[in-house]
Amino acid sequence: MFFHDFMMIILTFITMIIMFIMTMMFNNKLTNRYLLQGHTMELLWTILPMVT
Repeated sequence: MFFHDFMMIILTFITMIIMFIMTMMFNNKLTNRYLLQGHTMELLWTILPMVT
């Protein structure tokens, strides 16, 4: 049980960091239009495996 609990804490922490970074990217007012070309697809590729 110890390993399972420890891994769940680590995975929860990683998920929270990813969600925080994605939120900060959306709230950022400084954008570079050449960097955001495939932003929507990359966002889906990041969120869908986490949800499923």
